[in-house]
Amino acid sequence: MRSISNQKKEDVKHLLQQGTPYRKISELTGISLGAIGAIRKDLNVDIEPNGAGRKRIMSSNDIRVVIRKLVTGECKSVEDASRQLRATYPNKVTPSAETIRREMKRLNYVAMKKPNVLPLTRSRRNARFRFAQAYRSWTVEDWKRVVFTDETKVNRLGSDGLHWTWIDPDGKLRERNVIHTYKHGGGSIMIWGCFCWSGPGFITKIQGTMNADLYCSILDDEFKQSLEYYGLEVKDIIFQQDNDPKHKSRKATQWFEDNAVESSNASCFSMMSLPSR
Repeated sequence: MRSISNQKKEDVKHLLQQGTPYRKISELTGISLGAIGAIRKDLNVDIEPNGAGRKRIMSSNDIRVVIRKLVTGECKSVEDASRQLRATYPNKVTPSAETIRREMKRLNYVAMKKPNVLPLTRSRRNARFRFAQAYRSWTVEDWKRVVFTDETKVNRLGSDGLHWTWIDPDGKLRERNVIHTYKHGGGSIMIWGCFCWSGPGFITKIQGTMNADLYCSILDDEFKQSLEYYGLEVKDIIFQQDNDPKHKSRKATQWFEDNAVESSNASCFSMMSLPSR
């Protein structure tokens, strides 16, 4: 290979850094394609390869801006991010919502519905810390004694979260595109249940509004039946419940005293079993 001056090499380096194709550099400088490759290797020129196909609409800077706006909540959705970019750069081709969504997925970001949670206040953090301190020395055998209890809603007609559907091109809503609702309730039921190391206990449907009288009735019936089913006695277990007012009522407290149930610190247990997210 004939000698190439340092100036020529610098010219080639500059063109490479600009992303100029090898063939174009060869036409401009009169240097062969092989020599251009050798110069790039010798000078350690780092360039992005010119791939075929359409270039990305979003630059690296655009992606960083969009990620910051979405993660901080400045933009509420990818549609909002697309609108803001369009307003900020009116003379520039801006990405659509679908393009932004695709880029976020490519970078392993995941969209989710925001959960409704209580704020993690100082008092709640302190309660969690007290729980960790109080039970940090418990063994598996200690936890085997706990009977966990709670009330929950069970939907009869599917989830009450977000539902998505595909509508036909004619735009008409059909049976499969709608969610049926029922007046005066009926779409869900409330149940009380419990479980322990041995397995799930009896459950009961809560008729009407749960109050202290009904709660004590459930404890007399389903709770005691659950213990009997697994061959447990009150002295064998530690009862767990959350801080619901009816659980801490005078009548419920009296029931536990009359039945000699060893009750753990309910505040700590509720924070353990149902922590604020």
